[in-house]
Amino acid sequence: IPTLELRPGRLVVQGEATVPAGGASLERDLQLAGLFSRITGADPLTVEATLSGTGEVTVPVTISAEGSLSLVEDILTVPGDGNGSTDDGLVNLGAINVINSVINGDVRSPAGTTVNVAGTATFNGLFKGAASFSGTSNLISFNGGYSPGDSPAVVTFGGSLGFGSGNTVTMELGGPDAGGGYDQLNVAGSLTLGGTLEVVLLPPFQPLAGQLFTLFDSAAITGSFDTVNLPALGNGLTWDTGRLASEGVIEVVGTTTFATEHPGLLAGDDDNNNSRTNFGDYALGKSPTASGPFAPSPLLDDDFNLVLRQRNNATDILAAWEKSTDLGPGDWQPLVQGVDYILDQQTRAGDQDTFILDLLIDPKTHPRQFFRQRFEAAP
Repeated sequence: IPTLELRPGRLVVQGEATVPAGGASLERDLQLAGLFSRITGADPLTVEATLSGTGEVTVPVTISAEGSLSLVEDILTVPGDGNGSTDDGLVNLGAINVINSVINGDVRSPAGTTVNVAGTATFNGLFKGAASFSGTSNLISFNGGYSPGDSPAVVTFGGSLGFGSGNTVTMELGGPDAGGGYDQLNVAGSLTLGGTLEVVLLPPFQPLAGQLFTLFDSAAITGSFDTVNLPALGNGLTWDTGRLASEGVIEVVGTTTFATEHPGLLAGDDDNNNSRTNFGDYALGKSPTASGPFAPSPLLDDDFNLVLRQRNNATDILAAWEKSTDLGPGDWQPLVQGVDYILDQQTRAGDQDTFILDLLIDPKTHPRQFFRQRFEAAP
């Protein structure tokens, strides 16, 4: 019985076919004819046309940018060890078209590629990459792991999405904004949570108190994660996951206050006589009782940059960056990012953050301009 049948326009695997040594690249359609159809070998296979059907591929397979994977009521098994750093399963550089089908094994589909789904699509191996998922009346299920990409991305799902009990979804945090800074899944339909959420912090980003991250954007979220693994934060900071199951949000909150850190001290006194109140020292991340010369903040450096320092882990501090031309009580206005300044640099040392603002206010046209950093106790 032949194992490989040539039909007009395509190759059909009826039993077992072997990829030759050195690998193979097919420029015609390749169809697996059933559960007992197998493509084996020791070297990879590249499909530059369409791969379709039910069966198993035991070698790494790549769908080229000109190719596609097309499954209709099919079960396709590809290799994969669940390690996202290796491409030992299926790599999609073109398009995946799925109608009520299952893929077993690892899949990588990077940004710029598309997974088109009608009905259901079930992925039982690790799916990695920022491919978008089109189709509205569908359900996409991940059971063997899902990671949106090699760097933060916003991934859109036109229909519904579900995470199985054995799934681990890995989300990266590298900045305060969705897409450019952290992973976000935008689900037009319903989202069912389950399994494990793994949040990974990308250096050098260090979240600040008050920052929140909408990891999952969906109007209808049900279920919950069995396990949530979150990265360690700086001293005095912790994660609030109270809105995760309902809104897909995690938030950084502080646990430190002036009263808990310095019991017995009065906020308005100056115990170290440095011309700054105890609360002012505390707001800057300094000890109100430590001796040392007064160091004004903010400072205007030689490049007309504003250097501001403030504590990063306290719940009772409100900080404001403001400008004025007349120094009148009602003249102070907030500095607006993108209008008055560009954030040039942000660094962290312990519980103190330093911000360097590249001012956009031209001193030639605004010769009389004052700046201040104001702290007050949060209500």
